[in-house]
Parts: sequence; structure tokens; C-alpha cells
Amino acid sequence: MEHLPGRDVMTLLMRKDILTSKEARFYVAETYLAFPSIYKHNYIHRDIKPDNLLLDRYRQLRLSDFALCKSLDCGTLQEQDSSVRGSGNEISESKERSDASNQTQQEQLEH
Repeated sequence: MEHLPGRDVMTLLMRKDILTSKEARFYVAETYLAFPSIYKHNYIHRDIKPDNLLLDRYRQLRLSDFALCKSLDCGTLQEQDSSVRGSGNEISESKERSDASNQTQQEQLEH
């Protein structure tokens, strides 16, 4: 891992106490833009907090601590969605499952 001399957002918040609205917008936007890089690899971070948001020397944000990351398994999601709906529409559920097996993983995520 590269050295990140900017420390983390928690330290920044403790030092500054209150961020200006411009700074707050910047760090919220940086955090928001970090998520697609995780999602494109089919993972969910599940531990987003200021301690896990590191800053590099240019004050660009980096996510850290992937210990609680969870792989996004589309097959598992499909089964959970079906069990939540109940067993009233068994024919439509079996049709959806067969349709889902013909879709790519990206299409299943978009669905």
C-alpha cells in the first residue's frame, strides 16, 4: 500500500472541528466517487466511516479497510428476492429464474 501522508478524514475533522461548506462538498463528492470503483468489481464495502477514508498528499480520498467487504453474488440476490415475494406466484418466479440465468451478471445487477 502506498504511503498516504494526509492521514484520514477523522483526523481532519478533529483538527479542523468544522469544515467549510466547500470542503464538506469536496469530501462528500470524493467519497461518492469512490463507490463505483468497488461496485464494478462486484463488492460492497460495508464499513464506510471517517477512519477508513484516507487522504493522499493532494487531499484526494482513498478507501481503506476492506476486511468487511462482501462479494456481490447475483445468484444469492436472485434467491433472496424470490423468497421475499412469497410463494403465491410460483410460475412467474420460475420464469424469472430462467430469464435470470440467461442474463449476464451486469444485466442481473441492473435488474
